[in-house]
Amino acid sequence: MQFFIRHKNLIDFPYDSDKPRYQDLFSFDDEKVNNLVSEILYASPTCYLVSGYRGAGKTSFIQRVKQQCIDQNIISKEFKAVLFVYSSFSRFESKTFFLRKIIRDLQDAIMQDESIRKSAAHKELKDLYNRTFNEVKREWSQSEEETRSTEISLDLKKFIGKFLIATFPFLLPFVVDLLLKPFFASITWTDFPVAKVLVYAVSMVLGLAGALEFSKKYTLKQQTNVKVSETSLSDDNITEYQLERILTKFINEKYKLVFVLDELDKIEQAELDLLLKEMKPWLVRGKVDFILVAGQKLTMQYYQLREGDDEILASLFSKVIHINQLSDQQLTKIFREYLIIGASGEKGDDIVPVDQLDSVQKEAAYDLCNSFIYRSKCIPRTFMNLLRQELQWQDGRASLQVHSQHFAMEKMKMAVLRKIFEGLALNADIPETVRGHLVMQLFRVAAWLTEANVNGITPQDLYTYILGPKPAPEAPVNYPYLAIVPLIKECLDLFFNEAKKAGLIPSAQNAGASTADAGDNDVLKEFTADFLSFMSIADGMAAMLYPNAFEDRAATPVSETLQLFVNKKAITFGELNSQILSLPLGFYNTRSGDKALFTQLKELLAEQNISFTFLYQQLFGYYIKNRLEDTFGKDPNWFFEAASLAEGQETDFSVRHMGTDMRVLLDYRFVNGLVSVGSAEVEKAIDTLDDYNLQTNRGSYYCSIVFYRSTASGDDEGANLAANFLVEKMRPDLKDRIRFCIISIYQFESLTRTIENIKKTATPYSLTPVLLKPMPKKDGRPKETRLQESSSLQDPDDPQKGRWGGEPEIRERRLSAIVSHDPENKGSYVVNLKVESTNPDNPLTGRVTFHLHPGFSPNKRTVLAKGGIAELNELRTNGSFTVGATCDNNTTMLELEIMLPQKRT
Repeated sequence: MQFFIRHKNLIDFPYDSDKPRYQDLFSFDDEKVNNLVSEILYASPTCYLVSGYRGAGKTSFIQRVKQQCIDQNIISKEFKAVLFVYSSFSRFESKTFFLRKIIRDLQDAIMQDESIRKSAAHKELKDLYNRTFNEVKREWSQSEEETRSTEISLDLKKFIGKFLIATFPFLLPFVVDLLLKPFFASITWTDFPVAKVLVYAVSMVLGLAGALEFSKKYTLKQQTNVKVSETSLSDDNITEYQLERILTKFINEKYKLVFVLDELDKIEQAELDLLLKEMKPWLVRGKVDFILVAGQKLTMQYYQLREGDDEILASLFSKVIHINQLSDQQLTKIFREYLIIGASGEKGDDIVPVDQLDSVQKEAAYDLCNSFIYRSKCIPRTFMNLLRQELQWQDGRASLQVHSQHFAMEKMKMAVLRKIFEGLALNADIPETVRGHLVMQLFRVAAWLTEANVNGITPQDLYTYILGPKPAPEAPVNYPYLAIVPLIKECLDLFFNEAKKAGLIPSAQNAGASTADAGDNDVLKEFTADFLSFMSIADGMAAMLYPNAFEDRAATPVSETLQLFVNKKAITFGELNSQILSLPLGFYNTRSGDKALFTQLKELLAEQNISFTFLYQQLFGYYIKNRLEDTFGKDPNWFFEAASLAEGQETDFSVRHMGTDMRVLLDYRFVNGLVSVGSAEVEKAIDTLDDYNLQTNRGSYYCSIVFYRSTASGDDEGANLAANFLVEKMRPDLKDRIRFCIISIYQFESLTRTIENIKKTATPYSLTPVLLKPMPKKDGRPKETRLQESSSLQDPDDPQKGRWGGEPEIRERRLSAIVSHDPENKGSYVVNLKVESTNPDNPLTGRVTFHLHPGFSPNKRTVLAKGGIAELNELRTNGSFTVGATCDNNTTMLELEIMLPQKRT
């Protein structure tokens, strides 16, 4: 069988806000994203560690955080701008290397953001950058030159005028003769010859002085020939001081800087220790936020040293954020919605779309996907790469060949692993980083288990493979993380028993597990408590379910109680005829300090490879089934089913309402510890229910029943409230339609009330999104908020605008809407959306997702195309908004602005 793949969707680049059609490929824990975004924007600067296996999506997580920080800051206006500065470290040399890297990457980041480029702090950073990386040279010269000159100029017209005025004294003697002659007739100028000459001389000088213009010019040139050469001063202390001062200036100017130090998992451990020592003064200085992105090894080291004495790692990070591997459900969704097109048809050259495959073809496609999930160990990048490696090409089309017989063992292994992973995901006693490590070790041991070595295998063989051989029987195992060895052994025990149950390991063997530690006091005490606890629960459950099974319960041997559940196929147990099990429970309770007695019991169970965790898991699975049958089986309107299957999404139990065909899907988990339900678990529940509702086109219900066992006191009511509040927070439309029921094993009777409540309140409901928040009015005025350059928002009031290409018709697909007045509400409108093909020879098939304004709940709705048309009807709104749509395995994007008709008069 041949399956065709949408090869262009085989991407391995990180999350990119500019490519919205790929955003669902990257499944994020929204609670982690939102918490980190809020801390960056509103809390004091600190240092965070983001960890995970290579290819798990750490870089995509940071990209998502960055985008939300920028978008949220546009709305809150907390800072002028938010800038993420990326620095990659694949080696370490010295403190100088670290400082130069920070300065260079900060300068490069600012050059990409115009809003920060013009800041005063950036001017100082540019100077520091030049002094750090460039050889600064300045040259100038100087000389002196003096010039003196005198110039005489003659203007003829001016000369004549001035000369006439100046020669007036020549007439003076005649004037004097004329005036004095009548009185002094005997006096003449000839009697005073010197005076006459003097008058004429003065007249001539004055005339010339008035007529001629004298000018003087003085020029001084100065030039000194001096050459000066300056080189940058590479003193770490000065550079560090200047950098800190510049960062402070950015803070004072209301800019938020976040340094992301990536690729730390590629540095050798010795170099990494040196780098952390050099970085620590900066990481804890509280000037800016630092996010260190590292691999699983560093985080496990941090976990080991969290209680150490003055260890760097133990005091460095204010928060550790672990990026888990994707779940098999999430990878199945990626395969189904983004990658697989369909299967080869009867003619060989045609393709049968996914929604038209028969049950055999769908099962083969599920097995194919399951195989890649198993081999990738749930690492998304590895999952994509494995698919690429096995593609076969013909006429430009990519396909995968399927041979189902090759997948049989991988399918069994994933079924075993899936059951264990479900319990690990909810165990609040296990830190996330340790949980990821445990998941990877379970994948390792599953890969080691082959058809050639399953016979005669024991739990001790699994221990040795993962933990390594003991140097001596009494010595501790040679494993780098000794603190989690008990957890690893518990997981391997559970894997062994689940593998036997599934037929992966032959169950008829008597493996003879090692009991070398049977005499250890702590181990024996733990076994004693486990045995008494389990038998007490089994005894109470037997009394409740089968009150007439025994005449005298107090005198009933524990072997008979166990045999009752074995006969009901509730549990699997080996030899029950042993003399050590022939006594009533009360006897064992009174002899809890008898080491010899409980040592014999421990050896008996060890020989049969019996794990109490596995026994609990079996027992409570049976109990839930019994309660469901008892509650729903009495009502002819309900039909109980052992399991349900919709597009590869399995649940443990299902009940169907015969009149409406609505279902209640139920999953069951047993957790050996306290329970915490995070957003990732809620997201899985949402995906399961959404997928089932999509297939049936009606509203159903989902309930996750979690039984837990813990020596610490747990708050069942509080845990249930918290989990169900998280459902309401993430999907308000699914409040009371997805329920988490968390019950201590010691309060197992309360399950009956929960099931009865579900039966009473489960009624059909519409899948149409509902407007919960009033739609912002569009008045055409320009926005006051200036969007940051790297923002993905074109309009904060209409977030879908501009994100889906801006075109309602492209690639033979068309998005249209019919808008009409709401007959039931004068101020409201009814919108019917439709995506269809514009080419009959290229019909629309598969899933079509409508992306709505966030005022709707849910704001994303997926429908199946029927007859070449995908419709989403009866949307009620009070304002205009933009809708996006994706189809053809999310490779075609459409966008349409919904315009409201004129108001009714």
